[in-house]
Amino acid sequence: MLESMRADRFWAIVDRTAKFADDRERQLEELEAILSELPPADIEAFEGAFNERLAASYTWDLWAAAYIIHGGSSDDAFEYFRSWLISSGRGTFEAALAKPDDLADLIPGDQEEELEFEEYAYVAGDIWTGLTDGDLDDFAKDHFQQPSGDPKGTPFEEDDAYLAKRFPKLWTRFGENPIG
Repeated sequence: MLESMRADRFWAIVDRTAKFADDRERQLEELEAILSELPPADIEAFEGAFNERLAASYTWDLWAAAYIIHGGSSDDAFEYFRSWLISSGRGTFEAALAKPDDLADLIPGDQEEELEFEEYAYVAGDIWTGLTDGDLDDFAKDHFQQPSGDPKGTPFEEDDAYLAKRFPKLWTRFGENPIG
């Protein structure tokens, strides 16, 4: 696997797309346009950096946040939540990683659409295969690795009182009124 892209360059690309977060189709188009201008090696490096952030956000605290926000969260839903978190830009990602309970303050008040963005994770592979005629399965195998083992941190309990105490801001905002 190639080296991943430097953090500043990766986040500059993501942040250019994050300004269209209220229109996911437009956000995908923006990412496609940016990546289409890069050579295949840089697209591979972007994918590596993206997957490093997926791995870094594989924590029990963020899973609990997704669970509270959506009223539940499967393995796949948690992966798509982390993709959304990355697509939201560096500021949101780093703030949520540092203190997941602060997502209650970072999510727009009028948010109705689930905070999952599976498609964002596929753009680099799609662009790469279009430019190289390479095999998408090989690209995925070379650049994507499912996290092994349990998430980092302390597991959470699927108990209302426990979640309200551990994540008071998220619980106040979403506990009785989840998105989706």
